[in-house]
Amino acid sequence: LTIVAIDDDTAAQKGGYPLPRTELARLVEEIARFEPRVIALDMLLVDRGSDAGDAALARALKKRPSVIAVAAVFQEAIQSIDVKENSALARLPQAERFLLPLKPFTDHAASGVVNLNTDASGTPRSAPMLFRTSDKIELSFPLRVAGLAEGVEPVIQVDGLLLGKQHISTDIDHVLPLAFYGRRGTIRTVSAVSVLNGEVRPDSIRDRIVVIGATLTGGGDNFSTPFDRVT
Repeated sequence: LTIVAIDDDTAAQKGGYPLPRTELARLVEEIARFEPRVIALDMLLVDRGSDAGDAALARALKKRPSVIAVAAVFQEAIQSIDVKENSALARLPQAERFLLPLKPFTDHAASGVVNLNTDASGTPRSAPMLFRTSDKIELSFPLRVAGLAEGVEPVIQVDGLLLGKQHISTDIDHVLPLAFYGRRGTIRTVSAVSVLNGEVRPDSIRDRIVVIGATLTGGGDNFSTPFDRVT
């Protein structure tokens, strides 16, 4: 796994944040050139950019297997469960709706839900593998990425899930508890601007899962963890 971070340097040098679609498209193109297994965009592409930028990003997403973030929107923080339901999927988090990427992007990329479960202090503790609304079920972002990386469709079982021949046990309600590996930088992280400037080593990307996400100040995806006050 390699994280390509849209950080403060990237925003300063490449037109602010969110990145202009033309710059995001160029970032995806540069990453695709080094043949990663999957490119995972941990960002919501729900609004239109410029016509040229959106078209460029759609073309870039065709280059390698790609996944784009979906957000589940809930009416209330506490979820109720219909006790009359007794199917294996009855206890899934039930969202009011999903914020989906624009169709020109989903024509060329898969998508997955990025919501996490946090404790009272805001620390992420688990990731639901499945989400539902009243009429559909969506896979989580990490599950969709893992399936593409392995080249298999995840199979949902009563007590877990199957990726190819690998059985992965989940907690109740198909939730996967999170294990923290260490401080910031424990997972290989490179700045997006270094990729755009041609300064990244190919072996940082080749045959890896590459996650593009925002780490810049005020970007919103910052949490306290047991290893770091800000991750």
